[in-house]
This record gives sequence, C-alpha cells and structure tokens, in this order.
Amino acid sequence: MIAAVRLLNLARLREHPLRTALTIVAIGSGVALFVAVLVARSSAMGALHDFDRQRAGPATLAVVGSSASAGLDESVLPKVERTPGVEAAVPMVQTVTIAENASGDETFVVALGVDCRIEAVVGDVGCSDEPFTDVADGPLVAPGLRRSLGSGGVIRTDQGRVPIRGAPTLGLLDDFNGGRVVVFPLDRAQDLFTRVRAYDLILVVPEPGVSDHALRQRLVERIGRNNQVSETGGWTVAEQPTLPMLFLLGMVSLVLGGQLAYNAISLSLAERRRDLAVSGALGASGRTLLAGTLLEAGLLGLAGGVLGVGGGVLAARPLVTSMSTYVSRSTGVGLEVHMSLGLAATGVVIGVGVAVLAAVRPARRAVRADIAAELHARGAPRPEVAPRRGRRALACGVLGLAGLGLAWIGQRDGALEPWQPLVAELGLVAVVLFPLRGTMHGAAPLLRIVSGRVRRFQRGLLGVATDNLVGDARRTGTMTLVVAAAVSVGVLLGGIQQVIPAGAARFVSRAAPGAIEVSGTSSQVNAGALAGDPSPKVRARIEQLPGVASVAGYYTADVHHPLLGEQEVMFESRDGPPTSRLPIVRGDSADAVLARGEVVIGPVIARAYDLSVGDTFEVPGRSGVATLRVGAIVGEDGDLGESTTIPYDTFERLFGQRAPGVLFVIPEDGVSIDALADRIRTEVADLDPDLSVLPPDELVDRAASDVGAFITPFWALQRSLMLVALLAALSTLLLVGLERRREYGLLAAVGLAPTSLGRMVVLEAGIVGVLGTILGTLIAFTGLIAVWMVGPVLLGLSAPGRIDLVAPLVYGLLTTGAVVVGAALPAWRASRLDPATALRYE
Repeated sequence: MIAAVRLLNLARLREHPLRTALTIVAIGSGVALFVAVLVARSSAMGALHDFDRQRAGPATLAVVGSSASAGLDESVLPKVERTPGVEAAVPMVQTVTIAENASGDETFVVALGVDCRIEAVVGDVGCSDEPFTDVADGPLVAPGLRRSLGSGGVIRTDQGRVPIRGAPTLGLLDDFNGGRVVVFPLDRAQDLFTRVRAYDLILVVPEPGVSDHALRQRLVERIGRNNQVSETGGWTVAEQPTLPMLFLLGMVSLVLGGQLAYNAISLSLAERRRDLAVSGALGASGRTLLAGTLLEAGLLGLAGGVLGVGGGVLAARPLVTSMSTYVSRSTGVGLEVHMSLGLAATGVVIGVGVAVLAAVRPARRAVRADIAAELHARGAPRPEVAPRRGRRALACGVLGLAGLGLAWIGQRDGALEPWQPLVAELGLVAVVLFPLRGTMHGAAPLLRIVSGRVRRFQRGLLGVATDNLVGDARRTGTMTLVVAAAVSVGVLLGGIQQVIPAGAARFVSRAAPGAIEVSGTSSQVNAGALAGDPSPKVRARIEQLPGVASVAGYYTADVHHPLLGEQEVMFESRDGPPTSRLPIVRGDSADAVLARGEVVIGPVIARAYDLSVGDTFEVPGRSGVATLRVGAIVGEDGDLGESTTIPYDTFERLFGQRAPGVLFVIPEDGVSIDALADRIRTEVADLDPDLSVLPPDELVDRAASDVGAFITPFWALQRSLMLVALLAALSTLLLVGLERRREYGLLAAVGLAPTSLGRMVVLEAGIVGVLGTILGTLIAFTGLIAVWMVGPVLLGLSAPGRIDLVAPLVYGLLTTGAVVVGAALPAWRASRLDPATALRYE
C-alpha cells in the first residue's frame, strides 16, 4: 500500500511542481481570508484580556455597577472592605479620553483615578498620604506618551483640557497598554470626569487561602442586586457589528478555495486515470487508491493551510486597524495583530479539511471507474453541459427570490416577534449565497444559450473559446463564481455607501430635528462614551447667546446586567427639547410617553424581554433597582434597536449626576442655523477649543462618515476576493491548458497560429469576466433590496433605496482585468506549444 501511494500520489506532486503550487495557492487563498477574520477577533479579545490582567494584578475579583456609565456609589466601598476574606479593596475611576499634542494629533488613552490603595495591586511605588506627592492637578504619564505628546500635550476631560507640561512620569506605565494611559489622583479624577460620589470599579484582592467563588458569594450578598461582581481578566467589549458578516465572507472565500482545489484534484486524477486503472488491474484495492488520493490532498491542504495562515496575518492588518479605532473609542485599549499557536493550528487544520473534502468526490469517482474501459481508451470524452446544471441554477435563483420573501416577512410590523430577526438574517444570506451558487451551475448553460442565438459566438476564435467554456462547465462555473463574488461584494458596498448619507440625513432629521449638535468628542457614533464632554461653563455660555431658544443635554448609559439577561441596553435621555421623531410602531408619541414618566423602547429590547405597551421591567441603577413602564416601541433608533429613551429625572435617579455627551441647541424663530453655529464657535472657543459645533448638514456628513467606517473591513476582503479571482483564472486556465494539450496541438497542426492560441485563452478569461460581472451585478442589486428591507431590523437604521450604477462598471472592469491578468501565463504557454510534442502527449 505504501509503495502504491508513493508511486501514484506522492511522486505526482514532485513531477508537477507548478500544478502542486497552484493547488496549494488555491487552498491558501481561501484559508487566508477566513483566518484573517479569526485573527482580527482574537487580536481584540487578547488585547482586552491583557489590559485587564495588567490592571488587576493580584486582584481576582472586581465590583462594578450596572454599567460603566452608572458606576458605583461611594457607599459600596465600606461594604466591600468589611466583607470577610477581603484583603484589600481598591477603588478606581476608569474612562476613555483623548491625549492631544500641540499639532492636534489625537490618541485614545485610558484615564485612571487611584489613591495609595493601588499599591495593593501594583506593589510599593512610594505613594504617600498626599496624592502622588508630586502630582498637583496634572496626571502621571508614561515616558513614551510624554515624549510623543511633547511639552504642548494635553489630556481632555469633562472640565476642559489638562496640560501635561511638568507632569511626572512612571516607567512601568510604558508596559501598560503600550503607554497609552494617564493616572490622576482619585478625587481629582472624580471631579474631572464627572464621577460625583462614585467610582467605576473596586478591585478586590482576596486574603490568602480564600477561594474566589466563596468570596464572590459573600460580596454579592452585601453589595445589592443592582451591582455586580466579576472575575478580572475576562473584560470584553461588544463585538463590532461587521464581524458576523466578515465571518460570512470568510466562509465564502473558504468555499471558493475548496472549489479551486476540487478542480485541481479532479484534473490531476483525470490525467492519471490510466495509471489508476493499471494499479487496479494489478490488484490494488479501491480503499488503497482512495486513501492515497486523500493523503495527497491532505498534504496539499497542509501546505495550503500554512500558506493561508501567513496570508491571513497579512490580510488581518487592515481589519485590525479598523477594529482598533472602534475598540479604542470604547475602551482606550489599542490593538495589534496577534497570532497565537492555536489560531495557526486552526488555519492548518482548516486547510487540510478543505483539501480532503474537495478530494472525496473526485477520488471516489476515480476508483469506481471501469478498468477495462480505461485500459482500452486513451482519453475520456470532454464533459458536456448536463441539463441538470440549468435546473440547479434555476433552483438557486428561485431560492434567492425566496430569500427576498423571508427578508420582507422578517421586517413586517417593526419585527417585534422574537423569530423575525432570524428570518430576516436568513433571507439576507439566501438572497446572496444561493444566487452566487447558481452562477456556478448556470454559467455554461447561459453561454450555450447565447452561442446558440448569436452568430458571432459561433465563428472564429470567439466561437472556439465559447465552445471550450461550454464544454468545461464545472471549471467555467468556478471562475464565474469567483468573479461574481468579487463584483457583487464591490457593488453591494458601493450601493451601501450611496445610501449611507441619505440614511444619516433621515435619521438626524428625526433624532434631533432642527438642532445644532455641540459635543466634545470627534465621533457621533461614540457621543458620550469618551471623556471631554461639554462642561457646565460651556452650556451656560451657549444659553446666554442671542438667538438661542433652548439648550438640551443628551445623556447615555449602557447597561449590561443579569437583571436584563444577556442583552446590553443603551438608556438615553434629554433634559429638554427636541424630542426625537423616530417612527413609533406601537404606543403613543414619544412626547406623551415621556411626559407621563414612561419609556420608549427599541425593537430589540421588545423582542428580548417579550415587552409590549403597558408592560413593566426592572432596571438596575447606581442606587438601586427601578421599575419602568413601556409607553411606546420605536421602529428604528440608530443604535441597533437596543436603546431605551427615559425621562431625565428617571435617568438621573438611575445613573446619578452625569455630564451630557451632547448639547442640542435650538435657534429662535427666524435665526439661521448656520449663523448661530458660527456664533457658538466664535463665542465659546476660549472655554473649550476642542468643542465640535455641527449644524444638521455637517452632522449628517459626520454621521455618514462614522457609519461608513464600519464597512471599511469589507473593502479589504473585497480586494482579497479580486486576488482570489486572479488566482482562480491562473490556476484553472493553466490546468485546463494541460488537459487540452492534445486539442491545442491539433488546432495548431491544422493551421491555427500560436499567437491565436494565446488570444483564445485570454478571450475565454474575458468572457468569464463579463459574464461574472453581469451575474454579480444582478445578485448585488437583489442583495441591496434585501439590505433596505432588513436595515431597521439588523442595524436600527433605515435608508432610502439607491443604486450606484457606476459601481458595476468599476468593479466589473477591475475584476475582469484581474482575470485577464491571471490568464496571461496560460496564454503565453499555449502560444509556445509544440504541436508535435502535444500530439504525442500521454
């Protein structure tokens, strides 16, 4: 058996190095995109875990409030200190802010507030009773951060800028979050970051010999059910909403890589069918031949997996860069590409699995071949287009249209039923995946129909090229699938970018009608999450300006607590007009609901807790647990459907006194919004030079930019799909050229010029590129219709339907160009073919 495997399988890998390399590259290209998504997610989770462990030191437990926004009331600290088994309780303020140099370059950093009790965590650092001894009003900073910011560097806070000139440095901070951390005295941090009589967390160091489980139970009994005890080292942040779709695209790339491997292995087995027949005639069992083929595929998959892991690390860089911005704004933690041995092993295993699965069907077909027929016939007939291919393509198209129906069902009546989001997601996936699969089955039948009706496709090189594509239906379908995938993703993203500004304009006009937004942060998406909110002095100055009718503060608090199950809820409130005009699907208007002390919930909250108008639910806050009554359910809220709008007095009772993340300024009747915005910028600049003042049109532009940032990773994968298209053309046409060598030799022998052979190969690639572009565009347009339907369900945001008619041309030309480039080497090889040698082939 070993000898047979060595001769029939392993030797073939050495005899055909180019084919072996192409198969490895095909597998590796599919594995790379999937691994890139895994690496991006692992990099985020690993960075957060490392930060949490560095921050906690020997503290194994942390007491936190219902949310980072609510914090812990100071009264909780004595309860923790008096709990049996607690060796040290370390109160801490922790938030995210911006460090800025004199040139205006910004860096997200973690701002901590601590006192000398921090020595129980970091060890003896010479702390005295006076806060940090040398620290007056400024922070303690890492030497590296101090150098990068320079003498003109500042730290933004809710009370304005804090300069770091003369601030002391501590070397060990360079190893903490890459030096992106600043430390204030505890009471100073409470003042600067509006933690009125509150902490963000209390680290707990247990006494020696005390189990974490037992101590946790004691703490839970003492701190009240509105607060929580968590283990350190497990800190996470909500995943970027694009990750699920990135995983989906990663799976698509894996399927494409498997299909390319299937083609290569099928052709390799077809070439050696006589060898396999001879081995069978000499007594080799079908099991031996099957095992040898699968072993060969496994070796190719192993090499492809290793290549894919390396490519995945490179492809992960733009994904991690995009995620780093998202995670840094939320946590202050910076991300770097992190590849673990476990992920590398996973990529290799996936490569082996894809190759073996791709080899099963052609291997079984090869060992079941008629030995006598193979020994009496030197060549097998060219495969014809089976009628079932057309039926399969039609079935895939019908299933894609059924996906549109599922998407419509999933969004009906505000999608308040628990099953509707799943139906909407399945519909969206079906709208894209089934038609993509249909392109593989339908490419050759479509070309046969065209060639039968259009005479131009029946004559000359174009006719020969078309006939070749129709005859090799499977390989034609594979190349068309790859082209259609790259084009459809590009057109989908182009269409989404078209509707983002319109969707942002619609949302802004409903969420803050007629208002100027004044904030201290650089991102609408994270308004209120970063320190540096407008200070009370800023608000007072704006209220005194002529032309101002009213100023309202906008407040947010994200709550993730066992009382609310697994669903994180964003609570928002305003202490004045304007009230949002987002569409209500059930209940009264938002004004009426808030006036009577009830709340407006988003559709995700309604589904998660099975809530309807009139129902009540409990919410944990800083000082206890409150019961809220639902007065209305909003259809879309711009926050993934997870927000709850509550009256301001209820918000303050739950989450304490807070700085508003945003101020909404309403002009008096007859006052120009743009003129008032300019007046605010001029009159308030001396109080806060970082202040952002945006009238509605500029707010729309910024909101569109922030939302558009979420699709940046998809563009990286779309470019990767174009690379896969190039590889698909290169590998498939090279391998097909080997299979058709006798045919090419016969064409050359009867007078076809060598250069014409090369043009014929390029022409085949061009036909596939055009066909894939047309099919990919149709799939993308259908997908955009589904996106418009399910947008409010999955993203909490609707947008008017718009189609970018330029995108198909751009991405069609780019992808077709990639396919033609991929055909260049096979075309060159075909043009240099020696007819005599080719006719002696085999």
